Amino acid sequence: MKKILTLGLIFLFLLGNPSILLAEETPKPEPASPVETGPSPEPIVPAETNPPSGPASPAEASPPPKVTTPIESTRTDPVANGKMDTKSTYLANGDIYWMKRIHFNKKLKASYKMSFVIPGKSGTFKYVEDIKGVKKWRTVPLTGTLPKYVGFISTDQYHMIVSHPTTYITGKQNTITQSSSSTPITVTANKNGGYTLVIEFAQTPGTWNEIWGLESTEPLIDWEKPPMEAVWLYYDLDIERKWSWDGFYVKTPASYSPTGKNMFWRIPANAVALSFVRTGGSRAAEDLGWIMLRVSIAHQNKDGYWETGPRSQWLWKDYGVKEGFFDTRFNTDMGLAMLYGYRMYEEEEFIRSAERYANWLIKHAQKEHWTVQKEGQEGWLVADYGQQAPHKRVHASLNHQLAELNYLYEMFMETQQEAYRVYADKLLYGIKNTASLWIKPDGDLHYAYENGKGIKPDYPYLTYNDLWETQRILKTLNGEVDPDLTKLMESKKKFMDKHKIKGYNPRPL
Repeated sequence: MKKILTLGLIFLFLLGNPSILLAEETPKPEPASPVETGPSPEPIVPAETNPPSGPASPAEASPPPKVTTPIESTRTDPVANGKMDTKSTYLANGDIYWMKRIHFNKKLKASYKMSFVIPGKSGTFKYVEDIKGVKKWRTVPLTGTLPKYVGFISTDQYHMIVSHPTTYITGKQNTITQSSSSTPITVTANKNGGYTLVIEFAQTPGTWNEIWGLESTEPLIDWEKPPMEAVWLYYDLDIERKWSWDGFYVKTPASYSPTGKNMFWRIPANAVALSFVRTGGSRAAEDLGWIMLRVSIAHQNKDGYWETGPRSQWLWKDYGVKEGFFDTRFNTDMGLAMLYGYRMYEEEEFIRSAERYANWLIKHAQKEHWTVQKEGQEGWLVADYGQQAPHKRVHASLNHQLAELNYLYEMFMETQQEAYRVYADKLLYGIKNTASLWIKPDGDLHYAYENGKGIKPDYPYLTYNDLWETQRILKTLNGEVDPDLTKLMESKKKFMDKHKIKGYNPRPL
């Protein structure tokens, strides 16, 4: 009953009960928190300095009704010197996800403080330390100043993933810039049980400040499972990549415009979400996978694809493609995430999103392709990038082409809509009809096809893994692999082994 009540109180806090206002941060028996403090049955709320007047919380709250699908809420509350946006999700398994974004009206010397309390008498903070690209797991006691990383809090009563407080400036074309100033979370063990987490932000106008968390009374990850540490070691959510209010961001390359130090752009493909929904493996992956897909759907445009906001300078120079273009690889990976999300959660919204993208991909292929014939069989090689504005046709890279046909075959297997298989076959024959053009004299593969010839160096192993996936799908559909693709794989593998390239899929088909 205590567990149910605790989650019920959190739920009411997150959904924005009108009687719950922000309370002043003063020394009180029960610190302000979005979760229950120790044994107290009363709802607790986050604290802030110099709050608006009003009662801190209702005297009593009832547990929420049992839900079978997640319940989402977004609200804006006034705070001293600004406002706080809160996005929250109450998941069907009882876990709680939340993200807070705070904006300040004017510059003040004093920092803005919030505090949260989590129950427990003993606890740890587990995180991935990144020193010059070398990543290692570290675990420290849950006390004092926490390292500036997304981390995993575990106590004998509660479990949480929490980001470190981060300050951003909004840029143009779906970019954000991280401020160099941020204050780590500090933790104090309370005498009567529980831990108080204090979060501070500098009060600077023109910026916004963010922190997010996922909470559960159950372990979010079973670290005793051998793959878990190895898998989560590479789920970067706060160094080269950022999980933020409106999506997944990555460092902006120098070839993009705008670009700059500590600038990130919102990428159409969320590789972490795709991994979560494709492999699962933990409660945290299942929770965050659903959250991330929901956020991504909001940015799928009316045509069915996800735009790349910044301008790629080389695409602009070589093909006249400006900002706001589409990248078929990033989009196909996002469409695939929606498909796997549907398989995991049985959420109709996800399969509808996957269908919208698949239908747009077919329209794009119809409009932007090279036709290649062999022995009366027509194949298409589809342009990698483009936009509605006039531009020169872009090359067709092997990895994009493979990802696209794999996706259309997967959509056919899921929906049994024959059109998906028909167009997947056209793309497959685009590769088969040009198989001899892809292999370079040294055994490696060309990156792309353009105007009748192979161009540019290939990725070290990405294309090989895409070929492997195509063969897996074809074996499922037809009972056998394709001989032309086998030749490409054999040549690529010999080249990789000769040059000691690692990372390719070693599994037999």
